[in-house]
Amino acid sequence: MAPPMGDVSGPTAMLMPDVSSSGSLFVHPSDFQASVAVDALRHAIYTSQLEHAILDKTSRDKTTSDVSIEPASYEEGYVYDPTAPIPAGSTDVVLVRHGETFWNHDHRLQGQLDTELNAAGLAQAQAVAARFATWEFPFCAIYASDLRRAADTAQAIADRAGFPGIVRDVGLRERHIGHLQGCLAHEAPLKQPEAFKAFHSEDPSTAIPGGGESMAQLVERTSKTVDKIARNHRGKRVVVVCHGAVMMALHRHALGHDSSMGVINASINVVRVSADHTWRVLHWGDVKHLDGMEFDHDGFGGGKDSA
Repeated sequence: MAPPMGDVSGPTAMLMPDVSSSGSLFVHPSDFQASVAVDALRHAIYTSQLEHAILDKTSRDKTTSDVSIEPASYEEGYVYDPTAPIPAGSTDVVLVRHGETFWNHDHRLQGQLDTELNAAGLAQAQAVAARFATWEFPFCAIYASDLRRAADTAQAIADRAGFPGIVRDVGLRERHIGHLQGCLAHEAPLKQPEAFKAFHSEDPSTAIPGGGESMAQLVERTSKTVDKIARNHRGKRVVVVCHGAVMMALHRHALGHDSSMGVINASINVVRVSADHTWRVLHWGDVKHLDGMEFDHDGFGGGKDSA
């Protein structure tokens, strides 16, 4: 699944993408920050709460959504249109994070352990499925991680859309986080200090003790998997249901740099992959279908401090 910019600043820069030597398209960080309309609520969701959730379990704020949380669009005035034609040779990959699990609720680190959706997660899966049902000619295939929380979310989408089935791909699995798997987030620094230190390392090549993946390994595995999916569906739209850390890795790959944006359970996010492997983030963090529902605003498991 990856998009750098010259000496251009201000809104105009948003319409002037640059291509790096690796073929990746991204928006200059300063222009990116200026381009994304993030209100106070969204800022709380994606920064403050995510920064503190790993060390303070009590920071979790599970409430009923009674406001529309506006998704981030990566071009000024752009709103993703699921009925619009897709450029020849490109694929629109609609990324969906699985619904909430029992371990998300408890702030327990999952990694590649196979956990199940809780009642809230099942309802979220139905909500995102209903949202897709409003799209005309929505997608041609549904892919999912083989872990149950993602596969069950994908199956809800397939059932609502009348699809005969989903395609499970091990390449979409959550990041393996070694000895941290199964740990409560607030206990991890004390129980697994070396693994916790590696997990938070700024060096993307640092693997997590206990068989865990480095960030570089995660980005390579997941981006290759999505590139493969995109090649098989040129000119079309596909749904890919996966995990928080996976989606953060794909977001990083697409932008060419790290981002503080988290990924809420059952959120809709869109990346366009071109035939030359250029990646472009079109839409991120859309949870309008969760309006009026109870969901975890800190998106535990969908940020840099959790998996």
